[in-house]
Amino acid sequence: MTAFITRDDGPPAAHELLVFEYPHAVIQLPAGTVDSGEAFEAKAVEATRLAGLTLTGESVIP
Repeated sequence: MTAFITRDDGPPAAHELLVFEYPHAVIQLPAGTVDSGEAFEAKAVEATRLAGLTLTGESVIP
């Protein structure tokens, strides 16, 4: 599962993409695994929360 977490906090059509940058690694996107019986939306909310953010606004589209 890869969640593209964006924020629209500026002029029209200006979106920011959440990424992680580590001192000794490449830039990474938030990622995880969706196990059988788990909801994709719940995992996207979890990935956002782990980044210290709150998921609001538009629905998550699998």
